[in-house]
Amino acid sequence: MAKHIAKPICFVLGNHDYYQSGVKNVRQKVTQLSQENPLSKDILLLGEDCWADGRYGNYSDSRVMLNDSRMIQELREGNIIGKYQLLDAMQKLADNDAKRLENNLQLAVQEHLSKKIIVPPFR
Repeated sequence: MAKHIAKPICFVLGNHDYYQSGVKNVRQKVTQLSQENPLSKDILLLGEDCWADGRYGNYSDSRVMLNDSRMIQELREGNIIGKYQLLDAMQKLADNDAKRLENNLQLAVQEHLSKKIIVPPFR
């Protein structure tokens, strides 16, 4: 799309974007695409994935099993081992992403005050 329109393109990955792959692999590809097609010198887009982390609701008694646990490499192993190993894998992904976002936001405020900082889906 970037080659055919003269407008910046922003997108946010969802869990299905990792299906049939892994988090590390998809992030590497998206980083490369973002570097090849930068958004703007005046805009800084920050964000992280939104992982189900099993902390709300009743994970223990739930019979819901998201496809993520079969389709995303980092979650598949936890799913194969067991329900609570999957929960641990989901929580680790969520916690790591939350910490990375916190660090990136602090750096952005310190180093990019002249830029418009966007954190999807929020302004």
